Amino acid sequence: MTSVFGSISPTIWSASNLLRLSFVVRINRFRYMNVTLEIPDDVAERLTAAGDDLSRRALEALVLEEYKRGRLTRSEMRRLLGFETRAELDTFFKAHEAFGTYTVADLEQDRRDLRRLGF
Repeated sequence: MTSVFGSISPTIWSASNLLRLSFVVRINRFRYMNVTLEIPDDVAERLTAAGDDLSRRALEALVLEEYKRGRLTRSEMRRLLGFETRAELDTFFKAHEAFGTYTVADLEQDRRDLRRLGF
């Protein structure tokens, strides 16, 4: 997945009963981070049985956990996950039954956005 906010380039290979899942996360225009997970083949087989993109699921889990611990902002989450709008991030929170905090600053930003859109 590639966007102006982030990218994932998964590489999957298996050696000695171990699935190595590797992906690159675009941090900004100039910085990338390599992430590699090693998962035993029997576990990887069960995790990939549903056909979902395991590298994407791993990235989403990492980003969500770091947000819950206060280490990432909503803006950083959007960039890392490749979401262009806050609505996409809100949908992500809902899908993962994780609801971010809604501050007074968030309310004021929403009000400015609505006024700008003519509401």
